[in-house]
Amino acid sequence: MESLKHQSAAKVASELKDVVIWVAEIDGKRSDENLAGYLMEIINAYGIGDKLFCITADNISSNRTLARALQNALLQLNAAEQKLCCIGHGMETLATFFTGYRWGRHLLPRQWLPI
Repeated sequence: MESLKHQSAAKVASELKDVVIWVAEIDGKRSDENLAGYLMEIINAYGIGDKLFCITADNISSNRTLARALQNALLQLNAAEQKLCCIGHGMETLATFFTGYRWGRHLLPRQWLPI
C-alpha cells in the first residue's frame, strides 16, 4: 500500500506546472493592504479562497502585514502559522551575511565579516 501512495504522489508531482494566472499594474501606494486587495481580487476571481493553505512571500517584514490583511479577508487562514518564507531569499540573506558580498558587490568591510 505504501508503494501505491508513493507512486500516486510521484505522478501528481510530475504533473505539477507553474502557471501565471494574473498580471496587474498596481495603482496607488504599494502598501500591504493595497496588495492584499489585489490578491483578494485574484482569489475571488478564481474561487480559490477555501483552497489556500499557505502564503509564500519573500522575507521582508512587511509581508507579515500582508499576510494579516489576507487573514482578515480569509477567515480560515492563520497568518502566523501559514506564511512560508521564501527559501531563496533566506539563502541569499545567509550568503550575504557570511561573505559580505551580494550580486557581485562588496557590502561589508572585510574586518566586519564573521568568519
